[in-house]
Amino acid sequence: MNKNVLLGAALAAGMVAVPSAATADQVVKFFGGVTQPDDISGSYYGYDAELSTDSGYVVGAAFGATFSDFDIEAEVSYRTADLDEASFLGYTYDLEGDAEILAFMINGWYNVPISPNFALYGGGGVGWAQVETTFYYNEFDDGDLAFQLGVGADFRMDNGYSIGLGYRYFTVPEVGETEITTNDFMLVLSKRY
Repeated sequence: MNKNVLLGAALAAGMVAVPSAATADQVVKFFGGVTQPDDISGSYYGYDAELSTDSGYVVGAAFGATFSDFDIEAEVSYRTADLDEASFLGYTYDLEGDAEILAFMINGWYNVPISPNFALYGGGGVGWAQVETTFYYNEFDDGDLAFQLGVGADFRMDNGYSIGLGYRYFTVPEVGETEITTNDFMLVLSKRY
C-alpha cells in the first residue's frame, strides 16, 4: 500500500473523530523524559557504517478526546540525542554531532481502570517524522512514516488532572536507507475537562 495513502487514511480517521468530540471529555497532555535511540546502521560512501548515540530527551504535547475508556489524540513530539561513536571500515571513531526527530502523530490509547484514581493504558499511533542527523560537515535530513507503541500507568486526581509514567517504542522504519528506533521513558501530565 502506498505510504501516502496510509498516512492520509490515518489523518482522516483522526479528523472524523473531531466532530464527535463535543460529546466527549477533552484531554490535553504534556510529556517529557529520556529517549534512548538504537544504533543507526547505514552506508557511507558505499561502505557499511553504524552510529551510536548517548541517551537524550523527548518532549511533546497532545490534544484529543476521551470516549469512555478510549483516547484519540493528535500529538507533536521532539526527540534529540548526541552522537557518540561511528563504526566504519573496521574502525571506531568518536563523534561530535546530534540526531533530532520532529514527529506529528495520531494516537489511540485504551485505558483499563484499576481503581477510581488509577488506570493502566496501552496503544499506539501513526504519523510523520522528520529526522535530521548532523556530525562534523555531514548532514542527513529526511522524513517518512512513523509508528509508535506504548504502555503506561495514570494516577488521576479528583480535579481532572493526572500524572503518569509511560514507555514508548518509536520507529521510522524507512528513512533514507536506514531505520530509526527509540525507547522513550517519560512523565506525562494530563488534564481532562
